[in-house]
Amino acid sequence: MDQTQKIPDPENFTKNVDSTIDELFSASRQIEIDPLTGEVQDLSQDKTDQRPSFQVVDQEEKHPEEIPLSDTRELEAPAQQIEITTDEKILELDSGLELELEEKKTEAVNLEQHFSQLNQLLLTLDWEVTQTHVVSAKKLVETIRKNPKIEAYKNLHELLDLMAITLEGMADHPEKMPTSGPEALQKGLDTLKNLVWNEEQDPKAKEELLISAKKKLESAIGMEVPEVAHEVSEEAVSERLVEDVKDLGPVLEDAVKSHIKVLDDCIGYISPVEKLLARTPGMEKLHHFQHNIKNRLEKQKGILEKALAGAYEPSVEKTPSSSVFCPWHELVVTQWDQKQVAIAPEDVAFAGTAPWWAQKGLNKLKTFKLKKLKAWPWTKLQPLMQGELSNQGESQLEKLEFPVLQKSISSFSYSQPSDNPIVLVLSHADKGLVLMLDTPLKTISVAPECSWEPSAESNGPWVGNLKIENKQISVATLESLLNTLTNE
Repeated sequence: MDQTQKIPDPENFTKNVDSTIDELFSASRQIEIDPLTGEVQDLSQDKTDQRPSFQVVDQEEKHPEEIPLSDTRELEAPAQQIEITTDEKILELDSGLELELEEKKTEAVNLEQHFSQLNQLLLTLDWEVTQTHVVSAKKLVETIRKNPKIEAYKNLHELLDLMAITLEGMADHPEKMPTSGPEALQKGLDTLKNLVWNEEQDPKAKEELLISAKKKLESAIGMEVPEVAHEVSEEAVSERLVEDVKDLGPVLEDAVKSHIKVLDDCIGYISPVEKLLARTPGMEKLHHFQHNIKNRLEKQKGILEKALAGAYEPSVEKTPSSSVFCPWHELVVTQWDQKQVAIAPEDVAFAGTAPWWAQKGLNKLKTFKLKKLKAWPWTKLQPLMQGELSNQGESQLEKLEFPVLQKSISSFSYSQPSDNPIVLVLSHADKGLVLMLDTPLKTISVAPECSWEPSAESNGPWVGNLKIENKQISVATLESLLNTLTNE
């Protein structure tokens, strides 16, 4: 055979390929194309069964030039459409991922805001329980419960349900809700935040936190232990009761500790108000009332602390013979002007001896400069000061100079003044006063049953007289002693 006959005609070859592709999915007979000669050959049934092949329309039956232009367009459209569809799907997927990430970010921000708002409400309820704040807190708990991130944590649902029940009880019967209610709610919120934000935390630690928070909430709402069925044997009932008592022990201990904390917080709230009232003229009765409440709270706190240590003593409060109480539960006493006197401790800024180089003539000074208290020029005054003066800078302290309250003239005729008296500096706000004492200060406790008699005159050096251990002690404050200077 001539070699030129083996070379396929490029034009025919192209036509055959185009025709084959065009009719790829509508075959009427089965053929194969020789890659060298370009000849189209029929496949036998046996050969077809042995290997896969393409099914196309016989080229002799339908020539390429007879194929309408529309058919070619229809062939190209699916490939282009597939490509476009794929790109669109990729774009849709990217957009979907971005949207999903944005939604998750928004959910996290909303959840964090809800946690913060609920925390503020619980802090408010810890101070004062109001219907408005309780209802708002309950709605927030329900909102948090519906958050998609919380929905995924099924083990948190019971905790949130207990918080909602606690708030509901607080709203319906605030008088029956124990003082540990707000603290239990705070514990629940702290646990909730811990478990949500610390997902990699040890599962056992998570479970312990959850159980502890649930027990605290259950204790606050007074959930009862289920009754034992009657058909259970007496031995089983006895064992169950023993276990209940063991479980009750830790619960009671936690409850007592919770009450101690609440009492301590209440005392902390009252103390600043009590001190303010003590300094305000005309507020003596209100101050006595506040002071009595604080004393009773302190006494109950002491009883509970002893109970935790296994030394419980029932509270026996003695009713004072008078309805007027001493404004202080602690005073500092000293000897001044041949008399035992007591000073309000919150007015004391410094009490001690002056350095040797400043001792000369202390009893005769009319004013006293605080810089005289420095042992050497390079020592500092601030560490020596108490109260408000301890917060002032060194340069401010060195410039301060307070008047000295002199003793009465009659006192010098009975005894010689000390060569090295105790320097007592009293200070409050922008006021100050210095006394030269005969003896160091000593702190005493004032029981509620001690007899207290306020001074009738408001312009004297004493605010009242305290009778303690059959001794009469005159009590002074910075304000009352300054009145003496004003009147001179």
